[in-house]
Amino acid sequence: MATQDADASARVLAGRYRLGPTLGTGANAKSFDATDLTDGTPVVVKMLPSQFGASASFMQRFNENLTLAASLDHPNIARIKDFGVERANGRTYPFVVTEQFAGGSLRGILDRGRTLTASQVLLVGLDVCRGLAYAHARGLVHGSITPSNLLFGLDRRVHIADFGIAKLLGDIAWSDPSRADIDTARYASPEHALGLPTDPRSDIYSLCLTLAESVTGQVPFAADTAVATLSARVDRLMPVSADLGALASVLERAGRPQAEDRFTAVELGKALVAAAEKMPRPEPIPVVGLGRFGETTAALPVLDPSSVGPDDVVEGVPDNVTSPGEADVDALSLLAALPDSTDHLIADPLPAIQSMPHPALLEPAAPAQSVDPSSWDAVDDREVGAPSGAFDDPAVTPPSGVALDASGVIGEVATDWQPEPGAGRRTATIETVEGDDDVLNIDRRSFVSYLLVALALVAAAVVGVIGYRALSTPSREVPNLIGTPEAQAANIVADNGWQIEVRRERDDTQPQGSVTRTDPAAGDRLRKGGTLVVVVSDGPTLSKLPKLEGLSVDAARSALTAVGLLMRESARVDSDTVPAGQVISWSVPAQEGLAVGSQVPKGTTVEVVVSAGPSARSVPILIGRTLEEARTQLEPLGFVVGTITEVFSEAGAAGEILATDPEAETRAESGTAVNLTISKGPDLVLVPDLIGKTFAEAKELLTKNGLQLGSTTGSKTGVVAGADIPAGTQVRRGTQISVIFGTA
Repeated sequence: MATQDADASARVLAGRYRLGPTLGTGANAKSFDATDLTDGTPVVVKMLPSQFGASASFMQRFNENLTLAASLDHPNIARIKDFGVERANGRTYPFVVTEQFAGGSLRGILDRGRTLTASQVLLVGLDVCRGLAYAHARGLVHGSITPSNLLFGLDRRVHIADFGIAKLLGDIAWSDPSRADIDTARYASPEHALGLPTDPRSDIYSLCLTLAESVTGQVPFAADTAVATLSARVDRLMPVSADLGALASVLERAGRPQAEDRFTAVELGKALVAAAEKMPRPEPIPVVGLGRFGETTAALPVLDPSSVGPDDVVEGVPDNVTSPGEADVDALSLLAALPDSTDHLIADPLPAIQSMPHPALLEPAAPAQSVDPSSWDAVDDREVGAPSGAFDDPAVTPPSGVALDASGVIGEVATDWQPEPGAGRRTATIETVEGDDDVLNIDRRSFVSYLLVALALVAAAVVGVIGYRALSTPSREVPNLIGTPEAQAANIVADNGWQIEVRRERDDTQPQGSVTRTDPAAGDRLRKGGTLVVVVSDGPTLSKLPKLEGLSVDAARSALTAVGLLMRESARVDSDTVPAGQVISWSVPAQEGLAVGSQVPKGTTVEVVVSAGPSARSVPILIGRTLEEARTQLEPLGFVVGTITEVFSEAGAAGEILATDPEAETRAESGTAVNLTISKGPDLVLVPDLIGKTFAEAKELLTKNGLQLGSTTGSKTGVVAGADIPAGTQVRRGTQISVIFGTA
């Protein structure tokens, strides 16, 4: 900055923000405690070096990112009140103004040697998931989820700070991962380490590291250098501690090395809610407040409910909480507010996290728009910063979406970034003392010879000392620690004077937490002060879940056995679409959201739901119905029309159904064929012409046509002269025809 901090405290930025003491100084920004003179509220002002303000391409992206970030309005995201540029001593300094939270940061808690319980960390994770889900659905990635960016209000609710600016500065820092500083590398994702593009699941990985540190006090994969820290997490599964309890499996999934294998923010939130059912109720989080003028205050007190009347108003406590004491005691309820409201609280966090829509289901952000510099008061032709208070004016509407491509910006800013003259370096001076000239007249060749001899003697002495110590240092035999729990193994070798280096890797032969091998191996000797590498099992190796739907029970069991997994048939259910004996669905208990290809430890049990075939239903009553009416009733029930038999019947008119097989109201499975017997009506025949026929001929003709010869009149030696039913008349089969015989 162009002025000292003492001078800055007396300055008013953009005619509105009175700067107080410095809150912190990072690699690319300095934060100030400040006051908004328009309403007297405390704010945080973050100022960037003038090298950024001198870059036109950086400033264009600065305005685009901050415009989009300033449009975020969510109770778990620190609101950006203002941003712009400030001129001082001929230089341009970009700045961002955000609301200030009196509860301090998660970093402040951890830096005091404190850790949180797994239940408290679950509350922190839920709040962060709500904020991330909201931002991710709008196309905005934070890029630097760390304890420093998680701030607490007086109600102990978490607010994510630095949206927009963190990603902007991160893209520049990560243009060369090998040059990242150690603090940045500790919370970076494998994508950062490999120089790959980051996405919303990169925020999930950083959050996983932050939550793990909050319980254990150690950042997973942290090493002595940034390069070692980054390389340690590439293709490595997240180590989980027993201290995490039910959170262990959740963080293992959230911290997987491949981004596509991790939770989304919504999925992680739901997994945390599921884990909460197995965990004790949390105590209030011991936030460390940040007082005005930069001093650190004591942890916020838990107020006694009896000391506060029902009508008292307590700052930072929602109206529907009857007293601050209630808010502190019931921390789970306090921090489980709905994502889109801060006006009320709910007792159960599950509906809150379930109410967060999946980003894929939300309306996408509008197309990228360019920001019209004419609406701002540019300092000069290179500066396009939004003026102070741009978002306080209703007439100025931030664009609905911006392009976030960093191409072209990184190189330019890197070129522009030069240390200020005289900053960070000193020029050595050589003083000349009169009377010392004779010192320079010593013969240089003799001096060099003497120096070489002296160095040789010193080296010989050092080698002798080292050799003596090596020969005199006692050694001990490395015991067989394979199968021993980690803590017990440490106790066994505690008195041997060795440095213990613990490494973790997945192993199928030893349970999680037990030693799989050592280096040196058992039986070898190791001197005092040497390093014993103890490799501890991180649980079984992982297997990918195969596709099981549609497989028979035996085929599904074989597919799981082939990759070291177990199968349990959890239920058989009726299905009209899946044949009996085939797998309808599968799940892994206590691990929601897994899909085909997800990785789980070997030995994991997969539960399958198997089809029992179509469900049974009753055959409808079809007697007296027509064939078409029968089809209309059978097909909606899953039945089909089987064989059709037509018979003559006096019981029904032609076309009517006489009987079904199976019979009506019989229970049968869907797909069963129902056979139908249909009436052709009475069996009718025509009376043949008998006139002129002899007795024998008339009888034969009647029999042939299904009729019978009835009574006769006259001599049977004659021929038929007439009949009681005329020829051509239709009568029922078997009818008797009476005839009259006459002379031939």
